Amino acid sequence: MITRFSQLFLRTLRDDPADAEVPSHKLLVRAGYVRRIAPGVYSWLPLGLRVLRNVEQVVREEMNAIGGQEILLPALLPREPYETTNRWTEYGDSLFRLKDRKGADMMLGPTHEEIFALTVKGEYNSYKDLPVILYQIQTKYRDEERPRAGILRGREFVMKDSYSFDTSDEGLSEAYSKHRAAYQRIFARLNVEHVIVSATSGAMGGSASEEFLAVSPVGEDTYVHSTESDYAANVEAVITPAPPAIPLDGLPAAQVFDTPGTPTIETLVAWANEAADGASVLGREVVAGDTLKNVMVKTRAPGGDWELLGVGVPGDREVDFKRLEASLEPTEVALIEAEDFEKYPFLVKGYIGPKALLENEVRYLVDPRVVDGTAWITGADAPGQHVVNLTAGRDFTPDGTIEAAEVRDGDASPDGKGVLQSARGIEIGHIFQLGTKYSEAMKCQVLGENGKPVTLAMGCYGIGVSRVVAAAIEQNNDARGIIWPDAIAPFQVAIVPMGFCFPGYDAAGADLPPPRLCAETWRARVLTDIAPEVTLLIGGHAIRWHLGLRDVTAAVAGWRDHAPRVFPLPHPSWRNTAWLKRNPWFEAELVPELRRTLAEKRGIRRYGHAYVPLDEALSRVVIDFSGRPYLVHTGEPAGFEHHLIGGHFTGALVRHTFEAIAFNGGLTVHVTVLGGRDPHHIAEAEFKAFARAFRQAKAIDPLVEGIPSTKGAL
Repeated sequence: MITRFSQLFLRTLRDDPADAEVPSHKLLVRAGYVRRIAPGVYSWLPLGLRVLRNVEQVVREEMNAIGGQEILLPALLPREPYETTNRWTEYGDSLFRLKDRKGADMMLGPTHEEIFALTVKGEYNSYKDLPVILYQIQTKYRDEERPRAGILRGREFVMKDSYSFDTSDEGLSEAYSKHRAAYQRIFARLNVEHVIVSATSGAMGGSASEEFLAVSPVGEDTYVHSTESDYAANVEAVITPAPPAIPLDGLPAAQVFDTPGTPTIETLVAWANEAADGASVLGREVVAGDTLKNVMVKTRAPGGDWELLGVGVPGDREVDFKRLEASLEPTEVALIEAEDFEKYPFLVKGYIGPKALLENEVRYLVDPRVVDGTAWITGADAPGQHVVNLTAGRDFTPDGTIEAAEVRDGDASPDGKGVLQSARGIEIGHIFQLGTKYSEAMKCQVLGENGKPVTLAMGCYGIGVSRVVAAAIEQNNDARGIIWPDAIAPFQVAIVPMGFCFPGYDAAGADLPPPRLCAETWRARVLTDIAPEVTLLIGGHAIRWHLGLRDVTAAVAGWRDHAPRVFPLPHPSWRNTAWLKRNPWFEAELVPELRRTLAEKRGIRRYGHAYVPLDEALSRVVIDFSGRPYLVHTGEPAGFEHHLIGGHFTGALVRHTFEAIAFNGGLTVHVTVLGGRDPHHIAEAEFKAFARAFRQAKAIDPLVEGIPSTKGAL
């Protein structure tokens, strides 16, 4: 059925929502796409749902193309599978927990690894049935502490999650590669600018992990990329290149100094540069990077107790808490508080050093830059005291290294090529090689070729479907509103000529049907072919069809600010005729020159013809500057109009281009394809023949003398 704007459920708002922080949140609510029901929970109204379904359709098509099979698992899940993998506890407060009437623990699914594994376990028993890729598009639930940015970070969201099952790691790698390529095609079709970055597996576990980030300054994910290579990674996944160890022989001994009033790095550096009778204690200028900052946190493994952890980083860098959390996943992390200092008297605030931590069996992890032989100025574990030249590998030995220090622009790239630069992005996809973590827990096995049980290797691959909607808006908006990418726009606009005949269109057995018949024929095509489209029916003489850009703008001005901004797509269909007629180049450049020529034909040949071969193709074009628009276009092979000829240009648009020129310029044009198989060769031969015939027709007639002409502009 035709969508009538007068009946469309569309209610816009004059003002931005009070809690809106990002453009997508403001525009989706104001334009009538979504409505807030509760913090982080939104209703999808008709326009918004159309966009969401369009994204889903693209995802389905590409998942089906790699052999994925769609299923639908419940959103309401039992506790037991997640208890088996310990994620009932690991998820902590972010899990929506509830009880049924019998007191059984249930949950709203945040993710479905366990259920997919159980599904395959129950249905598959032989290696001959594998590999298999299953996917679903389902609503997920996570109790975000601070839901923000509209649908970008809600407590209820739509996600595509797929899982691959195979008997070998090689099969897992192949499925991973298929999904990676499919994701690239999906985001290309959705016109979402994105980058692929190395990432941590986090609570999902597994080995290989990559994120797909939509480039946006409002993104909550920071990633870095190299200036001289294709290296890119989420900041949590950046591996710090460790410098080579320094021989310990001959290094100065550690020495403790009284350093009153130096609880911060800034005050410590100031003291160090004046401690030795106004000179530096190191014999050179001391900088923050010469100090070792020891940050105390407490950690708690799922189901365990809080434990102290010391983290040592160079004093010129802050601890990045997200990197710290990612390094310790799934362990919970928190900064120590005042009562913790009271509980552990060996912790001297502002003067903590490695010695007291190691002596009291507190786990101590350091930045990878702290290698053997590096000497530091750090706390001496006593009020108002620091130690100078405390050397790693000699005076203290940490329990290991940890990626916790901030990553800064200009840091060396981990691949050894160039330096790092940072940017922001919105996570819209994530792929993992899970391996056997969940299949082992769920005892998901099949009989292998040797008749023995084989635990299946799993891959997990997610796309935030509702997030993609918001990300597309963040990348495509201006002061007037949303500019939807073609693939997900809720509507397209078709401008349909009514009340005149369309030359070359064979209706009722005639090339030129009566105007009334032509109008009814077009109306029938509208009703049958573009049911989901917003359609403008333009009546009157043919000249009314050749709308300029201003006319089109005025025609849609009545609904422009209340509906999505949409444009006809350049694909093989009759709609593109109107699209070409609105092309500003035709309006501003070609048409005026043609009209100047036709205003005064004396002195030019007026007629032109040309044959042009191109490889196997041969085309003929005949032109008459008659002032009577007419087009005859024959001889193209069957199916030509559906072929792509570079980019989005199609065979249908070849004909539409000639129509636009003939109608706008008042030309009689005959285009005949005399032979050819390759669509590119045929189209190129047609256009070259037209150009040569056009050149003949506008040339000065040598048989005419003494008649002035003003055709030089052409």
